[in-house]
Amino acid sequence: MTDYGKYPPGRGHAWRGEWQERLLDLVRARGFSTLTELAASVPTRTIVQLSSDLGGGDVAPIQVQWALVEEAKQRNTVEHCARDLLVRHLHEVAGGWPAEHGWEPQKAVRRALVAWQGCLQDERLGAVLGQITQALLSDKEIPAGWLPSGIDDSIIARYFERHWPASADRSEAT
Repeated sequence: MTDYGKYPPGRGHAWRGEWQERLLDLVRARGFSTLTELAASVPTRTIVQLSSDLGGGDVAPIQVQWALVEEAKQRNTVEHCARDLLVRHLHEVAGGWPAEHGWEPQKAVRRALVAWQGCLQDERLGAVLGQITQALLSDKEIPAGWLPSGIDDSIIARYFERHWPASADRSEAT
């Protein structure tokens, strides 16, 4: 296939043919061997932005997310992927972390966190992602406007160190 880039986004063209193969071809055309490598080069781009970077009509955002998760499962790097996707989902929040707590002020952050909780599609990790979500929402020390700088951001690292099970990546391989 060499017709990449000529389809407008949002019309279902991203699902034509072998989308996984097309996605990998688009990644390789940009000089990367995996989508994870490409994503690491732009650590704060949202999934929607990554999809657009690759060709909005050629790749749907959910395809990018699924491919990142699949690569992580194959490489036993699920924690890295979970951190990466959390960063990307939080970067969807306009204005960053809210100054106030409560349902209404945290609405956009809650929406991003709920979307993130479903991204790994692994029931075994659902409780862990829920714990990280609750801890983030309860943290009164997160500065207003905060957006994570990447997967090693101190706030992200703190909650993953506290809640991520040491055996999670190894168990994904089975």
